[in-house]
Amino acid sequence: MSYRTALIIGAGVAGPATAMALRKIGVDATIYERYPTSAHGVGGTLGFAPNGFAALETLGLRDAVQKIGVPAPRMAMFNGAGRRLCDIDLGTAASVWVTRPDLYRVLHDEALRRGVPVEYDRRLVDVDQTAGGVVARFADGSEVEADIVVYCTGYKVTFPFFDEGFISAPDNDLPLFRRTFHPDIPNVFFVGLLQPLGAIMPIAEIQGEWVSDYLAGRYALPSPGALRADIEAERRKMFKRYVASKRHTMQIDFDDWLVATAKERKAGAERATGALPVPRRADSTVAA
Repeated sequence: MSYRTALIIGAGVAGPATAMALRKIGVDATIYERYPTSAHGVGGTLGFAPNGFAALETLGLRDAVQKIGVPAPRMAMFNGAGRRLCDIDLGTAASVWVTRPDLYRVLHDEALRRGVPVEYDRRLVDVDQTAGGVVARFADGSEVEADIVVYCTGYKVTFPFFDEGFISAPDNDLPLFRRTFHPDIPNVFFVGLLQPLGAIMPIAEIQGEWVSDYLAGRYALPSPGALRADIEAERRKMFKRYVASKRHTMQIDFDDWLVATAKERKAGAERATGALPVPRRADSTVAA
């Protein structure tokens, strides 16, 4: 079966790239974006490895992206205490770091130059599959037919091992204290459920140590009121810096998080009394 038309949902980085790739094989692609304007100037930094540049090569955009990036021929790894673990000469596997705003600008502008239509303020609400393709319905009441629909809308955070009424993240939003502690559930913790501007491994290591201190009674959380106030202050700061969207609900800055968490762990150690926040389970015996 051959496709002639495609609806691309989402005009971020993936949307324009997907539309240009489809047009190279003869598929007429149109991008639909829920926000009323483009996202110029929004986002952090990301790295392109050789496989990423291979993808850009197929779009004819390798040189354009290399020009806006900074080569990273070496990589150093540190643990959560800041100790250098290793240095790696990447050689032919060297990556290039670019800011998302610059990458977005290159892809967005090139897609427009190539004639890819982009329609803003078009929020998708439903898609029906028909015998001949798909029908997309938008919040403004309009409908668009096409052969296929491609979602370039990011990810969806789910916890299939929990009942939805117990823990869920509607619109990818799960407020946590420093992205680690749930404000209402004392014995469920989160490690790595965040998007750092920086490496995630040292942060996950510190989260694990922090939770261990908490369970051992060496750290105590702030009062419920102070804890919730801290969560709300962190969220206000995050939503002010990033676009308020499903894509940016768990962002942190690597250095800021490390400094703030170190101070909080010290304060929590002073609050701690040695009492265990989660009681030990009674020892069980098994009959012979």
